[in-house]
Formats: sequence, structure tokens, C-alpha cells
Amino acid sequence: MKLKCCGKYKNWKFSGSVSFLDMFGLTILLAFYLFAISAISIVVGSLFYSVIMAFFEFGQFRFLLEFGVEFTLFIVFLIKSLGKFLHACSYLLNYRLTIRQRCSVCGSANTLLDVPKNTDPF
Repeated sequence: MKLKCCGKYKNWKFSGSVSFLDMFGLTILLAFYLFAISAISIVVGSLFYSVIMAFFEFGQFRFLLEFGVEFTLFIVFLIKSLGKFLHACSYLLNYRLTIRQRCSVCGSANTLLDVPKNTDPF
């Protein structure tokens, strides 16, 4: 995913449709998903932190380092798996979400996310 093209940031366009009840269901599923991702990030981040701190002496930046490792892992896991999660939710809920990028200079466009892939997953 490139953020810049022709020296300028690409324009993002979000579009979608969802009913109120499906939005409520998606919010509940998203809460469980974020909880699972944060739990995995804390466990894996603590392991990495323990390995890193085994090489260095404990100092005043201990909390900052531990939080930084866990937060970085949370963001990486979230970015890598959010599209798959939203696509899986499309089998349970009726919604549509499209995210596109377009360069304002050359006009090149690409689609970052388009769920569900077909209009009726069943």
C-alpha cells in the first residue's frame, strides 16, 4: 500500500452500506476481535521484551520499551488481519465496505478493501 504517488499523498474514498442492527452486530464482533488481537500482542510483546531485556540492563525506559513493543505488534497484527476479519464478518452480517485510493496528479487508482467480494455471500 503506497501512500504517496507523484510526490503527493493519494486521496482516500470510503463507501459502504449497513443497517443499524448489522452495525450493532459488527461492533460486537469487532470488540471481540480487538480483544483477541490485544491479548496476542501482549503475550508476544512480553516475550520479545523479555528477550530484549536479557541483553540490556533494566533502566528508566523499561515501561516505555515494553509498551512500545506491545503497541507496535498490536498495530502490525491489526493491519495484517483487518481485511480478512471484515471479509469473514460479511458471511454473518449484511454490509458493504469499499476503500479506494486515487492519485490527484496522474489519476492512478487502486482498491485497498472491497468486502464482501460478491454481493450475496450465501
